[in-house]
Amino acid sequence: MSLLRWFRWVLLILFFGFAQCSGVPNPAAPPGPPAELPSALRFPEEISINVGKLGSESSSAALTVKAQEKTDFALDILAAFITSNISGTFVDLMLASFNELFDALAIPVSPSVKTVIKELRFSSEQFVPTSGNPIEIILPLLVQIAESEANGRFDPEGDVIGTIKIDFSDFDADGDGVKDGCTGCTCPAGCDIGSCPKFISPDKARPICYQIWVDNEGNEIFKRLLAGRFDQLPTPATDSAPEIPGAGTYIQRYSFPTAPQVPPFGIRVFYDQKDLANRFNDFRIRADDPLPSDFISSLLDNVRMTQLQEGADEFTSKKTVKFAQECRPGREEDCAFAQPVGRQVSRYRDSGVFWSASGENPFGDSTSSFTNACVNLDTAQAVDRQNCIDAGIDVEGEAFVDFVEDFDVQYPAGFPALPPF
Repeated sequence: MSLLRWFRWVLLILFFGFAQCSGVPNPAAPPGPPAELPSALRFPEEISINVGKLGSESSSAALTVKAQEKTDFALDILAAFITSNISGTFVDLMLASFNELFDALAIPVSPSVKTVIKELRFSSEQFVPTSGNPIEIILPLLVQIAESEANGRFDPEGDVIGTIKIDFSDFDADGDGVKDGCTGCTCPAGCDIGSCPKFISPDKARPICYQIWVDNEGNEIFKRLLAGRFDQLPTPATDSAPEIPGAGTYIQRYSFPTAPQVPPFGIRVFYDQKDLANRFNDFRIRADDPLPSDFISSLLDNVRMTQLQEGADEFTSKKTVKFAQECRPGREEDCAFAQPVGRQVSRYRDSGVFWSASGENPFGDSTSSFTNACVNLDTAQAVDRQNCIDAGIDVEGEAFVDFVEDFDVQYPAGFPALPPF
C-alpha cells in the first residue's frame, strides 16, 4: 500500500471519526406495544449503528502499522469500519438536515393533512469547488450536502423566498413497482377519522408516504427534493427513555452544475428500528457515471452497506456489518489494491476481542479474499476459528449483499418531476 493511499485512509478517519453511529429493528420482528405518536411529522434523530470498536483509539496505532505493512487483516477491519462509519455518519447528517426543514414546516400528524404548500427562505449559495483535485472536492461536497443540499438549501435567514410542496398520497416509495398502501395523510391510523390517536399498535398502523418538491430560487420552477415512506414514525425521547427511530425508507438524488467533475448520484436508505434490541440499516449509494479515479471519491461511486445490531445495549451487543462495492469498468487497476472494493461480511461483539469475516476482492491478490476468518481485533492477526464459534459470531452461511444497481438509486416512476398541485 502506498503512503499516499494510506494517508487517504487516515484523512477519512479523521474527517468522519467524530461521529459514533447508533442503530435500527428487523422487519421480521413481531409487533411491539402501542407506540406514542409525535405531534408533528419528523424524521428520526439518527439511525446509524456504532461501529467504533473496529476503529477504536486503543487499536488504531497497531492497525496503522500493520496496514502499512499489509499484515493479515488490518486493512479488512478498517474497510468495515470506514465504509460503515462514513455511510452512517453521512445518513445521520442528512436526517438532521431533513429535520431542520420539517421543524420549520411544523406538519401536524393529522388525518386532515394530505398536502403541504409553504413559503420558506432558502440560500442561493451553491457549492463551487476551489480546485480540480478529487480529494479537495469530495469532502467539502459531502459537508455541503449534509448541511444544506439535503433540505433544498433551507435557511431561515436565506436571501431567496421559495416554496415547498409535499404530497402524502399513496405511491410506490420503495421502487418495487407496487403502491405501498399508505394512508394518504400524515396519520398512520387513516384519513377518515376525526383526529389521530395519541397511541397506535404497530400492527394497526399504516405507512405514510411523502413526495417533496422545492422551488428554492423563487421562480415557481419546482424540482424533486425527496421521496420516501414512514413505516413507523419515531417515538420521541423522554427523560427516562431514548428515541425509538421507527422504520422507513427514503431516496434522494443530487446533481451539481457548478461541479461538473462530480456526476449526479443517488442515495437510497432503508431502516428498521422499531425494536432497539434488533436494529437494521441498508444504505445504497451510486453515481450515474464513475467518479474520478481517486480513493476517496470511489467511496461514493457504488457502495452498499448493511448494519445489524442484536441487543439493546450498543456497547455490548452483537453487530453484523456487510458491504459491497463494485469495481466500475476501466478502474480495474485501482481496484486491485483499493480498500474497500469487492464484498465483505463481518461480525463481532463490542464486549469481545474477536472478529469473524469473509471477504472477496476479485481484483486483488490472494490475500484479498478469505472465508470464515477469525481475527483478534487487538492484533489484527488470525486466530483459531473456534474462538469465533464459541463467541457466537462465526459468519459461516452469511450471504454477501448484492451490488447497487442503477435502478436502486433512481427516483420511483410514481414520483413525478413536477408537483401535481
